[in-house]
Amino acid sequence: MIKFSFFSTQKSKEFEYKPRYFDADKAARDEKRGYILGEDVDEETRLRTRLRRSFDRNRGRRDLKRSSMVRVLLFVVIAALMIYLLYM
Repeated sequence: MIKFSFFSTQKSKEFEYKPRYFDADKAARDEKRGYILGEDVDEETRLRTRLRRSFDRNRGRRDLKRSSMVRVLLFVVIAALMIYLLYM
């Protein structure tokens, strides 16, 4: 026999969700600790660590150069404005 129901709802579909969290600082510490302690690390990981460190060092230098250039540019603009206003 067929059952009819006006208020029946479908059961919701379930899924399994496991949230992930990546702590970059912790990963860097663990990688550095393994590198210092001489744990068996494959060549790819060692190369990746060296590249990341060199990029981090270069990022600091690049930021310093950029801020220095902004200061010089600002000084030139202000000096040009002052000269313009003096001879106007």
